[in-house]
Amino acid sequence: MSFLSYVINLPAKLGRAASAGSVSVTLASDDAAVAALDAIEASTAAGSTAANQTAGNTLLTAISSALAGILSVFTKNVQVTGNLTVADPTGNTAGSTVTINTDSIGGLGIKIAGSGVGTILFQGSVDGVTWDNPKVYPISVGAQGVTSTTTIGDFEANPGAFKQFRVCLSALSSGTFSVTFNGTAAIKHVGVKNGNAADLNATVVSAGSVGQDHSANQPALPVVGQPFAAAGPYASYVLIATVPASPSRNNVDIENTSGAQIAVVRDDGTAASGAAPANASVFALGGGSAAGAQGGAWSSQTFKGRLQIYAPSSTAIVSVMVD
Repeated sequence: MSFLSYVINLPAKLGRAASAGSVSVTLASDDAAVAALDAIEASTAAGSTAANQTAGNTLLTAISSALAGILSVFTKNVQVTGNLTVADPTGNTAGSTVTINTDSIGGLGIKIAGSGVGTILFQGSVDGVTWDNPKVYPISVGAQGVTSTTTIGDFEANPGAFKQFRVCLSALSSGTFSVTFNGTAAIKHVGVKNGNAADLNATVVSAGSVGQDHSANQPALPVVGQPFAAAGPYASYVLIATVPASPSRNNVDIENTSGAQIAVVRDDGTAASGAAPANASVFALGGGSAAGAQGGAWSSQTFKGRLQIYAPSSTAIVSVMVD
């Protein structure tokens, strides 16, 4: 740069300028290097106005954008591994338990592997001292919850109520087991996925259930295909129609369009002709005001068994619809 250029650019001005309009600066060899923060501040010396935050501080903006792109936005899983080599149902002996702290863990996967022959307990602790026996679930559709296992495999649990969770080797005949815990912040509602009657305190009722007849003075039912006996509330009623059992049946309707009462015997359909019906019950449908008039009716979308319809006369008229 010529002497004239130096004169033109004096006095020196703060801030960045084009090379042609700037004065070169050479640091003394015995001075410390310029700190990174000082360099950033010097290169972004624009005033702190809203406009300059966008137009002037381009270097800081680039750094901020880069940091945002590399910062973690997820919570890493927590893994704990260990071996079960010694049996102790109290869990006090080294080698009898593998434990994971469950703070901030919503879902827990458990892998049991190895060649061991024994019994493993699943346990959770609220206070870190006393151990409860919650249910965990094998990772298979419809699997029932268990508090212990004698087989290797993968299990899942919801440890949200516990401070710690562990597996405890309560009995060992031979070999050893290896254990892997994988805890995740995602909550796993395993009870919904693998709900079963025992866990839900529910009674299983099959869609094809035939029910039970709890009426007083239940009459003796005839064998399949035969009329009622000569005594009882349906004395000498004769069979006028049969609807076979069908697991694929969607619906069945029976309407009494005769002027007299009819009886319907339902059973599971397994008994052959001439044999006593299995799981059978009977109900009555009242008659209409006259033949052809609408009387009692019955329908079901869940009953899949056999229906035998009886009437006082073989000329009685009933309407049966099946789909």
